[in-house]
Amino acid sequence: MCQKGWAMDQKMLNALKQVADGIAAQFGNNCEVAIYDPSEDNGYSVVYAINEHVSGQVGGSRLNGTLLEKRNLSALEARGHLSYMVKTPEGRVLKNSAVCIKNEQGEAGAVLTIKYDVTNMTMLENAIHYLISTESVREKEREPVMNVNEL
Repeated sequence: MCQKGWAMDQKMLNALKQVADGIAAQFGNNCEVAIYDPSEDNGYSVVYAINEHVSGQVGGSRLNGTLLEKRNLSALEARGHLSYMVKTPEGRVLKNSAVCIKNEQGEAGAVLTIKYDVTNMTMLENAIHYLISTESVREKEREPVMNVNEL
């Protein structure tokens, strides 16, 4: 299980920080990237985060309890918990992914999470849905209008 994996050393943490910085730079201010270390006293505490304003988490925050449930933990270790949506208490919509980072022996330890705030994009999607939709609109049964004056 992820919780009983290797302890992350400084070399691994520095490498993960570079990955986190790259992801955050690519996707901008709406993208939070965090690294969780299971060897911290609290278990899966944030040891590095960029753009933590996205979720409101700060250094020392714990990994989401849902991900640590036994059924999700083994899935997280095997293939990650990818592309799922959550809503913050403030009503923001976040698209999330979490992956366990494993060593050469296949032992999982650290967790890297990506949280992308898609609130504005979902509002835009809703706004343009009807403009691009091909769904039929019921028309009243009447003869077609031939000019503007008949309207």
